[in-house]
Amino acid sequence: MSTVVEEYSNVREELREVLSLAAKLSIATSGRTVSEWSHEYASYVFTKICCHGTSALSLAPTGLVPTQPGATELWDLSSLCAIVRALVDAYYAMYYIAVDNVSHEERSFREALWTFQAENKRLELLRLIKSKSPELGKLQGEVDRRKDVLIQHPLFTSLSPEKQKKARKGDLPLHLTNSELSVRADIQPDYYRAVYRYLSSYVHTYPFSLSQLAQLRAGNPDSLLPISITLRYCLVFLCLAVRDFRILFPDVVNLSRPQVDQIVEKWVYVAANMGS
Repeated sequence: MSTVVEEYSNVREELREVLSLAAKLSIATSGRTVSEWSHEYASYVFTKICCHGTSALSLAPTGLVPTQPGATELWDLSSLCAIVRALVDAYYAMYYIAVDNVSHEERSFREALWTFQAENKRLELLRLIKSKSPELGKLQGEVDRRKDVLIQHPLFTSLSPEKQKKARKGDLPLHLTNSELSVRADIQPDYYRAVYRYLSSYVHTYPFSLSQLAQLRAGNPDSLLPISITLRYCLVFLCLAVRDFRILFPDVVNLSRPQVDQIVEKWVYVAANMGS
């Protein structure tokens, strides 16, 4: 077995192990009554992360080179990158909503910003499709109410004029960038930027991604390398999500096994130190 194939198989198996743990954490906290809005939404986002990770694993080739006779296997790198980028964005949303160690006032401001944007986007989408729903007036009233809560919040004026403008329009669900959140989450910002740009190039069909896809050959051991890299990115942010979810719900820590904890710690370390 070549080094590339062996490394790919190891990464794929580690992803499977961590996903199994993540699913246990999600199931263990499902339906739980919580007092904090942030914990409730963190649970929703964590489930979303689990789903993205499961989809990524299902897209990952078996890694059998050569493949079994007569077997047909799709090596879909671009779709894999799109799903992993969605997982990365979901991680930062979860961190912003619930994990970041901020004051109660800051947490309430983030909730006001988030909930206004949510209802405002719902209203915008209904108008775009020319909805005739009798509930539109009621929804408009709710949007106006949440906008007032946001604008009157003591921390609203701490935003830059540009961000205040975007927030008023409902175009600012998070007032911190992923790079800024990376510093707070102990992730090397340059590592995050490299990961995100790589994944985004496939999402947006940029020239770089097409040049890579043109060289991809299903069944070729060397073509497993970019897929393996993408699965590593998936593992890093999945492990970060597991780390942080266990901070929010410490009673589920004992659901893991030492071997899986070591995998999580390894990839969390990569996020903190790669590129430093």
